[in-house]
Amino acid sequence: MFYPKSIQIKNKIIVNCLLIQLYQFYRMEAIINQLFEIEKKAVEQNVSIFERNFNRIQHELTEMGYKIVNPIGTNYDERDASIDANLMSPNAKKITKVLKPVIYKMGTESYALIQKGVVIVE
Repeated sequence: MFYPKSIQIKNKIIVNCLLIQLYQFYRMEAIINQLFEIEKKAVEQNVSIFERNFNRIQHELTEMGYKIVNPIGTNYDERDASIDANLMSPNAKKITKVLKPVIYKMGTESYALIQKGVVIVE
C-alpha cells in the first residue's frame, strides 16, 4: 500500500523515537545493575561514606518511575514470577545472595517488571 510522503516521514519519526526510548530503557537497566553491584560491594566492605549518595540516586530513580527490589533475606517462593533462583538444595528456603535486583518501571497505571531478580537460595 502506498502512503503519502508526509505520513511516511511521520511514521519514520515515530519509529525512531520508539527506538531511542527502547535504547535508553535498556541502558538504564545496565546502570541500575552496576549501581546495585557497587552498593553491594560497599556494604560488604563496610564502606558507609557513600550511603548518602546511594540514597540520593535511589530517590532519583524512584522519581524516574523505577522501583528496585533487593530480595536478600526473604523466603523464596517458587510462584514468584519476578525471581529466577538457583537452589543450592531441595529444601532451600532463604534468599542468601542477590546477583541482580528485581527492577520495575512505572507504566501508565502500574509497575511493569523489566528485569527478573537473579538469586541464590540456601
